[in-house]
Amino acid sequence: MTNSFKGGVFDKVRSITMMNFYPFEHDLFEKISQHFSFLRNLNLINSKAQKNKQHSATFSTFPHLEKLDISRAHIDYAEQFLFEKNIRVPCLLELHISYETLIIVTNNFTNDLAR
Repeated sequence: MTNSFKGGVFDKVRSITMMNFYPFEHDLFEKISQHFSFLRNLNLINSKAQKNKQHSATFSTFPHLEKLDISRAHIDYAEQFLFEKNIRVPCLLELHISYETLIIVTNNFTNDLAR
């Protein structure tokens, strides 16, 4: 997948569904945020835990992302997007997430970062 991003900015793409049997690591999200700069809808389907859960020195910002569907994604992706560990989504309006995942990542809605 890395090779397909070389030299291109896909400014017409507004929606992406990502599905894989290997974990999506931060460097992939960084490339997507750079090359799909006008992305509005992102759907992640991946049940694999991320291997590299360290905070990255760089933040990936999705400046136009309005809809995020992580209802069929591992809890790692919820933590990454909701708590701005490595990713910022300043325009997010719609979030699809499983209730169980939301309860876990927010520690039953008591985590201050979740507020």
